[in-house]
Amino acid sequence: MKNQTDGYQQDSLNFRKCLFFFLSGWISALSTTEATTTISGLESGKRYWFRHRSILPGSPAPYDGPIDLIVQ
Repeated sequence: MKNQTDGYQQDSLNFRKCLFFFLSGWISALSTTEATTTISGLESGKRYWFRHRSILPGSPAPYDGPIDLIVQ
């Protein structure tokens, strides 16, 4: 079953893996089946880069992104 959420199409059998870039490089966030992820500990007003990938049966998909966001 697929649904449309915030412009992303997500297969309910796949897992999204969200990663964000910090001074030391890409750091893994927890895997989730949700369409959104909250990452705590980011500084307001700073720019961060994020990328994600689906975890498919058998192997992970390639990463999408990165995109940059300024934390509010």
